[in-house]
Amino acid sequence: MSTKKSMESGSGSAGKDSGGKKTTGDPVITRPEVIEVDEQWELRTWNEYTAESKMRALRARSDSKPIPQPPASDRSSARVVIVQRNGKNYLSLEKNYGNINREEVIHLKREADRKNWQCVLDGDLRGADLRGLDLTAMNFSGADLRAAIFIHAVCRHTNFSGADLSGADLTSGDFLEADFREANLYGALATCAVFSHADFRKARLTYADLRLSDLTGASLRKARLFGTRLSGAALHKSKLTFTGLLINSISKVVTLLFPPPSDG
Repeated sequence: MSTKKSMESGSGSAGKDSGGKKTTGDPVITRPEVIEVDEQWELRTWNEYTAESKMRALRARSDSKPIPQPPASDRSSARVVIVQRNGKNYLSLEKNYGNINREEVIHLKREADRKNWQCVLDGDLRGADLRGLDLTAMNFSGADLRAAIFIHAVCRHTNFSGADLSGADLTSGDFLEADFREANLYGALATCAVFSHADFRKARLTYADLRLSDLTGASLRKARLFGTRLSGAALHKSKLTFTGLLINSISKVVTLLFPPPSDG
């Protein structure tokens, strides 16, 4: 009997707090305001965390389903659009899937010539075969032209400023007065090409092959020429600084600028 009374008294005391108020037997769980700290040390609230968890679940379910693809005609062709650059209107190409190819560039150039407009191409042209094309005065500023082929292409007054031409083939191309400012020509092959009066200021020509090229009057100020091959290149009246130039190439450049007197 005494045991039963003691149990009742113990349960009664557990149901009251120190202030005499009646409480439930289960502990009260309070939801924290901030529950997690991510890698950027940003505090996330409970609502943000639950929303992110739902998005993760949706992504996991969608990964198992095939991604809808547009029709082949829409996926493989680009359409000519009007874009605005620096307050001027240009013709350009818009393509949602894949790289811009040779036929699409020819179509854009034909439309630009027919309407007497200038055209700009700053999209994905990786590996594009543009050999032998007339790309005079086109604007490739900021375009991705890695491993593109410009063999025997005519690119007079063409703008390549800020473009990525690493690994591109510019052999025997005509780049008279072309703009290569701050362009990346790392490892580019440009033998026997014409770069007369071209602008290479701050361009990256590291390990580029410019042998037997015509660089008459070209500007190479502040260009990165480490490992650049310049043997046989014509550098008459070119503006060039030796910053970043490979040491064993300086003698070759000096020999080209100041050839030794003949024995006769």
